[in-house]
Amino acid sequence: MLVNLAEVVTFGLGVSFLIYGYRYVREALAFSPGLATAVYLALGWSLVSWWPHDSLHQHIGENLGALVGLEWVFHVTAMAGGLILAYAFVKLADRRSSS
Repeated sequence: MLVNLAEVVTFGLGVSFLIYGYRYVREALAFSPGLATAVYLALGWSLVSWWPHDSLHQHIGENLGALVGLEWVFHVTAMAGGLILAYAFVKLADRRSSS
């Protein structure tokens, strides 16, 4: 129950970030609009994906084929988001050290 509450709260915060957060990401990564969009989406996805992921686990049950698809969709996109965020961090650090 507590985990579900945390997932719902994180989902709500993620929706709020997706509504209001783009301008902050865009300002922080003004040197690369494409990277800013990728970071915005990666951050948003990392916040909103937990609740649907857990809920789909409950809905799918023991259907192994559907579970494999679910894991691929959610886990691979989380990994891609992590790579995007790591790349953005390195680019920001590099820009700060060179200025």
